[in-house]
Amino acid sequence: MTCFSSILRFLAVLTLTGVSLHAADVKPVKIVLVGDSTVCDYPEKLATRGWGRYLQEALKPECTVVNLAKGGRSTKTFRKEGLWDRTLAERPSWIFIQMGHNDSHGAGRPEATDAATDYAENLRQFVREAREIEAHVVLVTPMVRRTFNEDGTTLDPLAAYADAMKSVAIEMTVPLIDLHASSLQVLLKQGDAGSWSYAASKTDRTHFNETGARAMAQLVVQELPLAAPDLVSYLAAPVPIDVYLIGGQSNATGQGYLANLAPEIRPDPRVLLFHSGKPHLKSGAEPLKWMPLRQASESPDRFGPELGFGNRLQELLPDPKTALIKHAHSGTDLHTQWAPGAPGGPQYQAFVATVDAGLEGLRDLGYAPKLRGMIWQQGEADSKDQTTAAAYGANLAAFIRSVRERFAAPDLRFVYGHVLPPPNAGANRDLVRAGQSAVDESSGDALAVSGAVLVKTDDLDHRATDPKTRYPKDHVHFGTSGTWELGRRFAEAMVPTPK
Repeated sequence: MTCFSSILRFLAVLTLTGVSLHAADVKPVKIVLVGDSTVCDYPEKLATRGWGRYLQEALKPECTVVNLAKGGRSTKTFRKEGLWDRTLAERPSWIFIQMGHNDSHGAGRPEATDAATDYAENLRQFVREAREIEAHVVLVTPMVRRTFNEDGTTLDPLAAYADAMKSVAIEMTVPLIDLHASSLQVLLKQGDAGSWSYAASKTDRTHFNETGARAMAQLVVQELPLAAPDLVSYLAAPVPIDVYLIGGQSNATGQGYLANLAPEIRPDPRVLLFHSGKPHLKSGAEPLKWMPLRQASESPDRFGPELGFGNRLQELLPDPKTALIKHAHSGTDLHTQWAPGAPGGPQYQAFVATVDAGLEGLRDLGYAPKLRGMIWQQGEADSKDQTTAAAYGANLAAFIRSVRERFAAPDLRFVYGHVLPPPNAGANRDLVRAGQSAVDESSGDALAVSGAVLVKTDDLDHRATDPKTRYPKDHVHFGTSGTWELGRRFAEAMVPTPK
């Protein structure tokens, strides 16, 4: 079994089920934090703060947080000094474990452990003993240090420990919060100079001040509805989450093949996906359910722009959390099947129903969804007739306005891609492309819509050029690399460049 298959099986166990944030008869529960100096509490007189200090603020008083994290401790010394026994003696309902910083110290140091051997086994033993007292464990990967290379990338001595913790989580079916990955993306976005606003001192590249510790705590909190759904009823307020919609026809359903992706490319499980079902979206998972990001196309071996879009958006905007809602149907046109209004075309109706269900599902999970944007890849079906092709720009502008009005999202950013040019298919594609260009907010055309951004696609690979392609003449659909890159371009266009 591949590592990817194991991850999918692990994630499947953590199925996202609705839990009311306002559940009656909330019983008192206790969370104990196990960690090091990046988690622990500090005296008020010091500027240094651990993220554990701020977890209680996100929870109701009925959920008590006991922070037993202590500076300088590793999975080895935390037990040796009796801190793990104190943890079990608290008889907590939940134990959150973030360790690795001190485990990574040089061999020979009393606190040091090897990531693949004793560190991993120490974590396993923590989990086994916690389960003996019926406590639930959440593993939290160690946040990165703010150490940068000259090219802006980070030095990452903790990667092996984060990977080892992930492996233990999969092996033992333990919920995991990947703070290592999320903190890495936050710090890469800030850069070396910007990240000092999080530092405890002018020389400290490991510890945080209040601003930094609160940011790390928020990265933990945004994963609680997934990692610990039984704690949702204890949240002081719903957790913010940004939502992006995906729609269109066959290039939106997606014609990329998972088997052709590079081995290192994997869906980022921190991004959530909700998709409609048959006949045109089959992910291999139950439709109309929130799940970690995965492919959703016409067959489970194919993917659409959701993968590149979700992964890249997570890199660009690691906080707040990201969720995608997808409805697409191959061969459908904008002028009738996606026509907005009341009741609207059949695909528009299905799209609205899917989005409504997805938003309600997020609320049930404990999130407060905010619609931020939509990506759209469509137009081929409208090019089959000269009249509908000529009207494409007006129809697209009306569609954007309708989506914004229907979901009360006047600032929703709408990012869409050019259909491929003639002679690929459709004698009237130039008319569709002209309409698409006119709607772009920078076009200066009467049809221009503020917040609508056109993405260029002519240079993307087609399905005809895919390895071992079964469609050597298909220059209508984007292939594997083209579909992946299309999603990434959508994400980069979704995040406005500062002027």
